[in-house]
Amino acid sequence: MSTCRPTPTPTRTLSTVGLAWTLQTQDLLSVHLAVMSAISLAPAFLGMSIGNRIRKRVSEERFRTVLCVALPLFGVYVAVRSLTTR
Repeated sequence: MSTCRPTPTPTRTLSTVGLAWTLQTQDLLSVHLAVMSAISLAPAFLGMSIGNRIRKRVSEERFRTVLCVALPLFGVYVAVRSLTTR
């Protein structure tokens, strides 16, 4: 079983800081947006943790099947919702 966990490296961290700096200096990343992005990391990590726990309890084939069905359905839901909600 392979895990898809990227390990933080100095290069990745440096490039992320460089990207954030560049976006901020070009007025494309406000302080509010940076704070909201940082806050959104908590639910993202929680979702990954829940996904890993579920993945460990079901077969790889079943997990992949459910994921490959659920992701496009969620994408369609988001697209339809964005087109019908104002």
